[in-house]
Amino acid sequence: MTAPLITTDDLGDTSDDAVLACVLASGIIRSHCGWHIAPSAVETFTLDGPGTRTLAIPTLHLTAVASVEIDSVTELDFTWSARGLIRRALAAAWPSTFRSIEVTCTHGHATTPDAVRAVAISICRRQLANPEQLRQEAVAGYSVTYGGDAAAALTSAERNILAVWRIPGSP
Repeated sequence: MTAPLITTDDLGDTSDDAVLACVLASGIIRSHCGWHIAPSAVETFTLDGPGTRTLAIPTLHLTAVASVEIDSVTELDFTWSARGLIRRALAAAWPSTFRSIEVTCTHGHATTPDAVRAVAISICRRQLANPEQLRQEAVAGYSVTYGGDAAAALTSAERNILAVWRIPGSP
């Protein structure tokens, strides 16, 4: 399991609810962005072959490629970019078969980028302020309507902030 993007120190709250909020916020952000973002980690991906010269690794911060295998045969003739792309040399295409490529690489930022940290803190604060994710509450004739977004959802402003860390085509 990857460490949360923020800790309770970022919130100034060490309660169990704050720990859970940090994990929840990290999961929401990572799910939205399509990769873990931080911290830097070594990971092995088993990927479908695209049938083209360029293979996309699910990361936007690739720092090293340890190995690439095609159907368990080591591939040595490739180049890679920090944005998570690996290109075969000499105009050779990657295979187009499912789960035929295995890439072991190091990726992710050493620490959580400040803007991502700010979004995670914002999600945590909403979760801690409204853990039941109520939208409206009425007691003895008094009614309160809370913000339009549920505590655990990303606001449109947060989605805009995270856009640069989101892998294109992520669900």
